[in-house]
Amino acid sequence: MRLVRLWSDYKTRLDHVPNYSTRLLFAVWWIFITILTAFYTANLTAFLTISMFTLPVSKAEDIGAKKYSWIADDGGVIQWAMDDVLQKPLHNSIPIYKNDRDAKVIMEDYVRVQNYLYINDRLILEDMLYNDYMNRTKKDVPESERCVFVITKWPILTIERAFAYKKNFKYKPLFDKILSHLVESGVVKFKMQEHLPKASICPLNLKSIERQLRNTDFLLTYYIISCGFGSSLLSFLVESLIGYQYKKKLKKAKAVENDDLTSMPPLPPPYHTLFQEPFNYPFGQKENINGREYWVVPSDRGKEIVPVRATSAMMFQYTH
Repeated sequence: MRLVRLWSDYKTRLDHVPNYSTRLLFAVWWIFITILTAFYTANLTAFLTISMFTLPVSKAEDIGAKKYSWIADDGGVIQWAMDDVLQKPLHNSIPIYKNDRDAKVIMEDYVRVQNYLYINDRLILEDMLYNDYMNRTKKDVPESERCVFVITKWPILTIERAFAYKKNFKYKPLFDKILSHLVESGVVKFKMQEHLPKASICPLNLKSIERQLRNTDFLLTYYIISCGFGSSLLSFLVESLIGYQYKKKLKKAKAVENDDLTSMPPLPPPYHTLFQEPFNYPFGQKENINGREYWVVPSDRGKEIVPVRATSAMMFQYTH
């Protein structure tokens, strides 16, 4: 029903447009707006339904391919792996190794300000994100500005954890059995993440359908609509200029034509006015008597009738 009504409105407006160029411009603009509205309605629905952000990297190879700068702990596993398993995927990247153990300095000075990537153990990063989120919450920072950092879902490097004993440790079999049970039952993993919330900390997918829109989300829309209105305004100005020039030329042509008409000699006067009586009677009146025209003129004897078309003047008589 809405589509039929929209088409009827479009057809009605198009039928009232005076010329073909304006009709074509109006049709193109209407179709453009229809497609743009449909496109952004679909994308806006998807944007509101799936509130998910994307990172510029989706795998370890993207860091090297896009030549990102990243930071890691000096003397850590990542620095050791750069000479082995990470040498190929992170080949063109720019690494920096720091001994600074203050997570706040690394996250603020390097990651946030200089846009570095921070590569470290996932548990350490989750602990950093949680502490940063809680600090911003205590400072009454708006909820939309609390998640400044995010963690990738994919790993840069996967390594196994192990428990080390001193050489010739006599209780090794006993500890191996107990630690194996603790690891397999999930107690170790639970204790490592016990202080963290069960929900994901600043996830990429917020799983919310009520995310508030900002003007920055509609920048592309504003650009396209501005370009459309600018193009239509430019077309209108060009068409108005061409129409003005055409009307000006047409007016000049009509003026020349009128001058030619005024320079033509006037029409000759009626034939009967060139002569005196009986062909011209200043006080006479024409009347049709029995199908013929006569001059009815006053005289001393009353009214006289004189035939208008004499036999000798029929070929030369000119009347209005």
